[in-house]
Amino acid sequence: MPSAATTVSGSGFAVSAASPATNDAVGFAALTYTSGDTCEITSIGDIGTSWSTTEDNTVCPGLKTKKKASEMADPFSLGLNYVKGDAMQAILDAAYQSKTDTVSVELTDPNGTDKTYFEAQVTKNTVTRGGDTDFIQVSLEFEFQDRPVNN
Repeated sequence: MPSAATTVSGSGFAVSAASPATNDAVGFAALTYTSGDTCEITSIGDIGTSWSTTEDNTVCPGLKTKKKASEMADPFSLGLNYVKGDAMQAILDAAYQSKTDTVSVELTDPNGTDKTYFEAQVTKNTVTRGGDTDFIQVSLEFEFQDRPVNN
């Protein structure tokens, strides 16, 4: 039986320097987004959470235990080919340069209708040059400011 799974080919990524009025699909959909060339996206990272743990540090013999303590959002990463003058990359760079600014993100699945939205700070913006056959790459990392929203 053929797989019903899909690839990320054809996914869209767009950003807005504005924050949504509400942290729901309606609030995010009301924003105006700037997208880069989809063909310049080289990798789209995971969206998820994990738990920090606390450890029982008694001196008693036996197995030490760990318990879940608090849930936290994992960083979201994005890889792009560097394109000088690209409006989306300029918005992301400005957000990275600011200690407080956030961006709103619209991640569109290849079907063109399913979207994931989130507001985040850009905490990493690294340019990789590579070798003579490599494109100049930008590696970005985002820290969620609230839970991602799916439409």
